[in-house]
Amino acid sequence: MAKPKGSGFFATFCGVIFACAFVGSFFIDVQQLTPERIMRTWFLFIAAILIGWGWNRIRTGSQEWTVGQDTINFVISLVGATIALLAFLKGSG
Repeated sequence: MAKPKGSGFFATFCGVIFACAFVGSFFIDVQQLTPERIMRTWFLFIAAILIGWGWNRIRTGSQEWTVGQDTINFVISLVGATIALLAFLKGSG
């Protein structure tokens, strides 16, 4: 099974973001974060990931117009995470 270097960079990038969020949580009163700000930040985060993912696939992928299973799984996972976040924020508001 191939283990692309891009996956390692992506995982490292996401790990750094989560580490920064963890450290930042000690300096920010997370109780004052509004659900709207959390959702906007989430949407910006997933938009950046999907644009990067898509651009890389366009740049390095084959000339086929089919949608690969990895992309489908990735997008569905982000949609599911967004729905879970919405449900969580609705319950906390």
